[in-house]
Amino acid sequence: MNLNCESTSSAEIPCLLWSERQIATALGMGVKRIQALARMGSLPGFKVGRNWQFDPDEVRSWVKRNGSPKQANAALSE
Repeated sequence: MNLNCESTSSAEIPCLLWSERQIATALGMGVKRIQALARMGSLPGFKVGRNWQFDPDEVRSWVKRNGSPKQANAALSE
């Protein structure tokens, strides 16, 4: 998972949180699935207003605990 943070105005400011779209791209899932996983509490994230935000380090840990994103997605669908 390595995405550029395009929303910051300065290269010196690190992107501390990722949007649902950035997480979906990094994990190869749809945005709706990311939202559903976060809403169920399966994917670590929190809402800021109407949008989900994710700590990329917590999501990396989630992927390590659950296997590949596709395996984790399949396990949660059962």
